Amino acid sequence: PGEIKWHLMVASCYRRTGDYTAALEKYKWIHQHFPDDTDCKI
Repeated sequence: PGEIKWHLMVASCYRRTGDYTAALEKYKWIHQHFPDDTDCKI
């Protein structure tokens, strides 16, 4: 849970299943908690 890759995988799963709202919220959460990571830049 402390690694960003797992959070990104969850967001990706939301996106792939068509739940774009949940994916966007997850990406925003990731960005708040890992602001220096470039993988979650929107």
